[in-house]
Amino acid sequence: MDWSVNLMAKAPIGEIVELAVLAERMGYDRCWLFDEGVMTRDVFVTLTAIAER
Repeated sequence: MDWSVNLMAKAPIGEIVELAVLAERMGYDRCWLFDEGVMTRDVFVTLTAIAER
């Protein structure tokens, strides 16, 4: 079974990155971000920051 975590990208980008890193350490298979477009950060910038870690 695969497990995913879905993050709302409203927090400071550093916190979002740390949550994604923690999810990976905990064994989650995927990290998703809401792409709402109004109240959240740009998902491509946020995912790039996560991928750098």
